[in-house]
Amino acid sequence: MTLTNSASGTNDNANMVTGLNVIQSGDVTLGDGSPNTVNVTGNVTDAVLGTQVSSEAALNLGNNSYTRVTVHGNVSGQDTRRGKIAGLSVQDAGSVLEGKTGTQVEVMQDTGRADEAIGLDVQNGGKLTLGARTKVTVNHNSILQDGDSSNLYGYGIQKDASFVSLRNEANIISNGYTATEVYTHEDGAVTILGDFTSVGAHADYDYNAYGVWSDNSGINILGKESVITSLETGRGNSVALSASTGGANQVGDGTQLKADNEIGFAYGVKTNQGTNNLGENINISSYSSKLSAYGMATSGTQGITTVKDGLVIQTVADGGQARGIYNEQDGITTIGNKASINVTGLASSGYGMDVSGGKVKMGDNATIQVKGTSGYGISIGQETGSSTVEMGKNASITVESDDMSVGVLNDGGTMTAVKNFSSQVSGVIDSYGIVTADGGVTTIGSGAGISVEGENQLDTGGLWDVTPTIENGLNVYDEAGNVVGTKDEWYLTKLTKTVNDDTRPLLYSGDSTYAMYRRSIDTLRQRRGNLRQRGKTEDDSGIWVRNRGGQMEGDGWDSRYNIFQLGYEYSDTAGSVYGFFGERGIALPDYETGSGKEHTLIQILWLKLVVMIQRLIYPDKANYRTGEQSLSIEHGRTLYRGKDRSFFIEP
Repeated sequence: MTLTNSASGTNDNANMVTGLNVIQSGDVTLGDGSPNTVNVTGNVTDAVLGTQVSSEAALNLGNNSYTRVTVHGNVSGQDTRRGKIAGLSVQDAGSVLEGKTGTQVEVMQDTGRADEAIGLDVQNGGKLTLGARTKVTVNHNSILQDGDSSNLYGYGIQKDASFVSLRNEANIISNGYTATEVYTHEDGAVTILGDFTSVGAHADYDYNAYGVWSDNSGINILGKESVITSLETGRGNSVALSASTGGANQVGDGTQLKADNEIGFAYGVKTNQGTNNLGENINISSYSSKLSAYGMATSGTQGITTVKDGLVIQTVADGGQARGIYNEQDGITTIGNKASINVTGLASSGYGMDVSGGKVKMGDNATIQVKGTSGYGISIGQETGSSTVEMGKNASITVESDDMSVGVLNDGGTMTAVKNFSSQVSGVIDSYGIVTADGGVTTIGSGAGISVEGENQLDTGGLWDVTPTIENGLNVYDEAGNVVGTKDEWYLTKLTKTVNDDTRPLLYSGDSTYAMYRRSIDTLRQRRGNLRQRGKTEDDSGIWVRNRGGQMEGDGWDSRYNIFQLGYEYSDTAGSVYGFFGERGIALPDYETGSGKEHTLIQILWLKLVVMIQRLIYPDKANYRTGEQSLSIEHGRTLYRGKDRSFFIEP
């Protein structure tokens, strides 16, 4: 039978609108290309369904069947039921809907409000099977009004303890207030999607977007080389793959998982008391513009995430923290060989692996690369339970940051790495290859390589640099001369203290300051000599200027300086001089590991008895001041001798 059905009209408070309804053990088979269109304008108090199969009926769709449901108005539920719009709906156990290749389902809630908009709706043990190249599109445009606390859902596939199977190359798209492409929940609920499936969820408001979600013992099985994406433009979470409360997901080889979020949190894979099993060569990417982004997050006593070889994680957060792997609350994460984790925290911290509880085990040849304001290759804590990390052979960690960089930070947990472990760390402020604290235990196998670099690094550890000496366990002995370790153990045997680079300028700045003071005193002596030799009749008064520069050096420092003097003097008799002058000096000391800038200001008053009043101030770049003041009074006689007063004596 070939069905051509087009139902449209204006309704006001109808109980239910259905385009095709197959009930009570009926068995209907439709020909290829059968269209079913439902267009409703007005309010409906229960549901609007394109096709419904119930009461142990069976419906067989041909190739390229088409179902479209459009609603312009409100759809509200009765009693505890929610108002629903659905394309294909199977209502109960024993009811079956089957479709062949090229099935298309479109659901549009255009204006008004509906609680749920669903592409494929299967409930209470029903069964739905569709062929290859199925396409499901859901657009749920309802918006919560002020004071409305209920939620609005858009589902590509939604089932409760039922079975759904789509063959290869399915394409499922869901857009709405809360958007979920595939939602499988309750015990007995199973969704099977074939190879090359494309799943995309887009939520525009402040609730969540889920690509594939299993909950309450539901099971999702995805074929190889599928693409699952979630996008949230509001304040909710964006989760590409989620397993919660006993739910389980099985994902085929080569699948791509992508979660993007403009305001809220982004999760490529999220496991909370559920199970996620991922195949080989899985590619996970997550991005958040405002808050944190997670590649894989596992939590809960029953939370288990398992990934085979070749995992790639790329996590970027513009505003919050970025984490490649996050594990807490006794969750268990197991990753195969050749995993690659790349994390970038553009405005905050980046963590290749952050374990605050549970266990993470990673296979051989793993690489972790982290960039961020602060960067941590592996961070282990015990905020939510005991924490354990096990790394296989040839693990490599690279961390670059604008602040603190740490290859491994073990704060109370257990860290084990097999041979040839490497940690390369570069931070502008602080850099640490491996840090173990608060009772943590870190065991690194043979062939380890630790490289630590700092750019413009500040030694924030006080007055000293501390250089550790680490020995292999076979080279460490007790007082009796017995070997205390093994070849796979390393011991801290010695700490050498040296003055650090930031302390050196503090030690030598006093010498350079005193040298500049003495240089100013020398200019005073020089002026006094000039006064003695001046003519008593020709040079009775006037303004004078002197400028001099040079270089001086001492132990651990050298400095260039320049001194400018300006003065005025008046002499009314041969034995009397009145006057004053001021001095401005600048010195630029260099301490090899730092530099400074010194300024001198001097005021001097000359009286009849040659009285000098001197005040010197030395502010410098280190935000401290040194000051010297001196007062001297001289009184005496100058006795000239020789022809033309060629020499003099001052008693």
